[in-house]
Amino acid sequence: MSNVNDRWVTMAMADDTLVADQLLLLRHHHRPSVIRRWVRRQRRTPRLPVAGYEGNTRKTALTHPSASKAVDESETAADKRRARKKRILRDLKLEHKISLDENEDLRDKLTAVNLTVEKNRCNAKNIKKLKLDLNSRRILKTAQAILDPPKSVDTANLGSEQILEGKPTPVCSAASAPPSNQPEIGGQKPPLLLPDLNQPSEEYLTEFLGFSQ
Repeated sequence: MSNVNDRWVTMAMADDTLVADQLLLLRHHHRPSVIRRWVRRQRRTPRLPVAGYEGNTRKTALTHPSASKAVDESETAADKRRARKKRILRDLKLEHKISLDENEDLRDKLTAVNLTVEKNRCNAKNIKKLKLDLNSRRILKTAQAILDPPKSVDTANLGSEQILEGKPTPVCSAASAPPSNQPEIGGQKPPLLLPDLNQPSEEYLTEFLGFSQ
């Protein structure tokens, strides 16, 4: 930077016009620019009538009928365009409102479907629990029946067991209780006496030994 400054100083000392040009440029550069203020156009003030002056002396330019027709057609086309835009905007608003209503209805239906699904899930869970309880009860009953089977009662032997319990069983011996040929007492049959197989019979004593008891 020092070399550049030194060169500029030497050039300025050699030529005064360069210094003058630079000063002019700096002066114009710092001058503030003109600010334009846009103001609303005011209406013209009405002119007061002057004595002896009957009206405007200037002649108004007559418009051609074709030009007026063109202006009317352009105005009607613009009006039609505006009306079409308004109609399109109205239709779009109506369609947007209808779509919003349909979305609300769909949301309500979805909430109702979700509630029914939750109810069905709860019912299915309860039914599964009941089935499991019933199956567990059946399994317990079958296990108890297998472990503790019911005792079968024989009706044919039940009466004989009761008779034997009511009467004492007689001791069957040939020596102590000889056979008796007494008639039945009171229509009852005498008890059946079985011989003692450990003792010799009377026929053996009489035939082989030659004596009787």
